[in-house]
Amino acid sequence: DLVRTAAKTLGGGGGGKPDVAQGGGQNPAAIGDAISAVERLVTETA
Repeated sequence: DLVRTAAKTLGGGGGGKPDVAQGGGQNPAAIGDAISAVERLVTETA
């Protein structure tokens, strides 16, 4: 979910297995937003 969230924010997608995931996006300028989105996800699920 972390990779998928970051990749979606970057205009891409992600996937994989529960223990190994990868993703990518086409908007590197949104890296700050992607990091914030992952931080929110971690905080909400902690």
